[in-house]
Amino acid sequence: VKDISAHWSWEADFSDVDFLAMHQEFSNESNENRKPFPGSNEIFNINLDYKITTYELRFSDAIDDLSYVAGLYHFDRPADGTFNVLLSGVEVNGDSTGEDSGNAAYGNVSYRFTEQWELGVGARYDDIETTLDNDIRFLEYIALIDDKLDFDHLSWSVKLSHYFSDNLTFYASADNAFKQGGFNPLVPGAFALEPIFPEIAAFARTVAEFEEETSNSYEIGVKGLLLDGQLRFALGLFYQEFQDHQIGLPGEVAALAPLSGLFNNQIGNADEVLTQGVEFDV
Repeated sequence: VKDISAHWSWEADFSDVDFLAMHQEFSNESNENRKPFPGSNEIFNINLDYKITTYELRFSDAIDDLSYVAGLYHFDRPADGTFNVLLSGVEVNGDSTGEDSGNAAYGNVSYRFTEQWELGVGARYDDIETTLDNDIRFLEYIALIDDKLDFDHLSWSVKLSHYFSDNLTFYASADNAFKQGGFNPLVPGAFALEPIFPEIAAFARTVAEFEEETSNSYEIGVKGLLLDGQLRFALGLFYQEFQDHQIGLPGEVAALAPLSGLFNNQIGNADEVLTQGVEFDV
């Protein structure tokens, strides 16, 4: 792992200005037998090198009862890898090159319009591109994948706080969140085996990509201090609804044998997921 970062700050007359930059490089090699049993082998030899570079320009300040933070963000994440997979005697080899890159603009404003009430609103716009270039081989069969996906989304948040006393605060919030989609790099390995396993290859084409995930969440709660500040507590009721929730695909599916290992730990989408409950911390 190689890691370098820089942070530059400037207290300008019009705002506090921060510029942040970060670069990381990772190199990973794994050689794993996922079924080390007599008569059964699933050997995954995977080499992956990837880099992450980010830049952020941020403005922030507090003026009387109003505070804000706003900024621009850019990231670039290229990756190169090779894999050699042996599934019950079926060997699949491939080279993979991919890249995620994106830009975002965000802002958040909080305004305390009375001594006891504060309103916060925020928004973030993301524009992301992800690419994949795979060359997958099995005997004389070759599958070439060269594709690109684009994602953009406007997320938002609203929070209302009531400071009942110095030690007790009630709040209500609503948020919209986003997680980009992408490619499953191992799944296209089934494409090269389409002449032998046409049904598995057809299923693989439906899950080679996964969709972006969005969610709406709502929460009301109270937090504060008791026993002269010695006890801190928080109680919240929440409800969250996901669209195209990203989940891990199961690896052991009989209908996908002997290629089920190509789908293990890859990502799929559930149409709708609901979570609701109570959180309590002391």
